Amino acid sequence: TLHSAFVEFRPVFEALTQMLTEVGIRTNARMWDPGPAWNKFLQAEGKATNGAYGSWGNYSVFDADAVLHPLFHTEPGGWIGKHYTRVEGLDKLIDEGRSTLNQVARKRTYSQIQKLIREEAPAIYLFTQYDTLAISKRVEYAARGDEWLWLFDAKPKR
Repeated sequence: TLHSAFVEFRPVFEALTQMLTEVGIRTNARMWDPGPAWNKFLQAEGKATNGAYGSWGNYSVFDADAVLHPLFHTEPGGWIGKHYTRVEGLDKLIDEGRSTLNQVARKRTYSQIQKLIREEAPAIYLFTQYDTLAISKRVEYAARGDEWLWLFDAKPKR
């Protein structure tokens, strides 16, 4: 059973369910209202831990730990990892990376983590959103350095 509360991605969720079924993985899609879905997911209720479809943005937090710990660490403080991720040695590497400020050591550790995640595939990455910006002499807008698109700041040039 795959669970999701992302109504805006429903067509993708349904297509994913169909594709898994076509390759022999018996799959049932369950769309939930966001509140009940998160309660089921976070409490590991029933079959809610067989799979979940969601979206992850790092909300302008430019540190690897902000993504790796919640998604892949298996301790209770881990978010998704406590249900899904079972990669030997991954918790130790995540702990190592988050416990030092030495940039060289962190880069080396996070590189090892990325290789391990790529090899073991504890998650299936479906796609990445691309942002396309255009330039017009008739529009006043400055792109932000943190990847957020604040298009409500765009105004017609006077």
